[in-house]
Order: sequence, then structure tokens, then C-alpha cells
Amino acid sequence: MVMAGVIINGGVEKNEVKGFEYYKKSANQEYLNAQLQLGYCYSEGIGTDVNKTKALELYKIAAEKEHINAQNNLRFYMKTVKEKA
Repeated sequence: MVMAGVIINGGVEKNEVKGFEYYKKSANQEYLNAQLQLGYCYSEGIGTDVNKTKALELYKIAAEKEHINAQNNLRFYMKTVKEKA
């Protein structure tokens, strides 16, 4: 989502909380890239608290819809979990 990307990545002003909320609204409407970006926000604590479980859920949703970046992120998370076990 361009608007949230501008808010988070620069432009007018940096407002991570607002960017997070825009991603969340778009992800709830099943916008694929927003699901990926929202997962990233949760994984890194951008505009919200870190929530690895929520990040994993969102990556899985987007990966199941064949989003290649989400598939890569999901693979990384699964590998990390196995290494910690």
C-alpha cells in the first residue's frame, strides 16, 4: 500500500503507528501485499509491539496465496523455530 509505505519509509512525516494501522485495515480486506507488510511490522515491532506469532500467521496467509516474499519469510521463520527447538 503506497500510503502506508510513504508513512513508514519517509516522505511527509514518519508515523509508524499510523502506517501499521493502514496496513492492518488493508490486510483485513485481504490485500495480499498488506498482509505481508503487516506481518513484517509485527515481526520487527514497527508501529506495534513485536508479535512473532501474529507475524507467522500473516506470512502463512500470504504464502498460501502464493506471495513469493511471504513464502520466503515463512520458510525463514520455520527454519528459525526448528533451530531453537
